[in-house]
Amino acid sequence: MATTALKTLRPVGGDPVEVRACEACVVKLEAAREERAARLGEEYEPGRLGLP
Repeated sequence: MATTALKTLRPVGGDPVEVRACEACVVKLEAAREERAARLGEEYEPGRLGLP
């Protein structure tokens, strides 16, 4: 299954770790973020991992 790189985490004292997800998961994550932003009255900006 193909995955998409979402972000690279760079822990102190460790090697970088790439966070990846499948395409369907990325679509679901973005839909959930958009819904959350609307509930909070915030502007939705796609592609901002972990933010509304």
